[in-house]
Amino acid sequence: MVIEDQFRLMVKRHEGLIRSVCVGLSRGDMDLCSDLMQEAVTGMWLRFTHREARMFAAAQGVWVYWQTHHFASQALRRWKTGSMTPGDVPDVAVEESAEEALALELAADLAGRERQLFDLLRQGYRNEEMAERLGLSLATTKRVRASMLASMRRRAAALGMTTDTKHNDDGEE
Repeated sequence: MVIEDQFRLMVKRHEGLIRSVCVGLSRGDMDLCSDLMQEAVTGMWLRFTHREARMFAAAQGVWVYWQTHHFASQALRRWKTGSMTPGDVPDVAVEESAEEALALELAADLAGRERQLFDLLRQGYRNEEMAERLGLSLATTKRVRASMLASMRRRAAALGMTTDTKHNDDGEE
């Protein structure tokens, strides 16, 4: 299979993921979303090599997510500064890293204690410190953390990504 066909297959396989990232960045504006999808796919094509073509589907999903976020955010920045298409483009947090954007996307459905724990984890708190701040026992904190990570893995799977589950979810090295 030639590289162009492999690229088309990858885009078709991950079209829902590309759309969901662009819908989020466009805040539901479907015309803007369509433009962002075109920018993202064009940018990915320019970076697509035999290495990306050989990635297994789950790794391609992660690559597609990061590339879509990167190229769509760049397009929004260019349009906002007027260095490309003029227009009223919504404000977007364009300074966040791809990893931060991915974490926030995976945590989008978290609520209650899981969301509180996620926010504390992002600030660098350890299990013991989170338990104290939230008024929970260490065992409860670990259970909520495990539940939070399971929820984030389900979200990743729904977006077409897989996660490495070999690490310890208790935060212990």
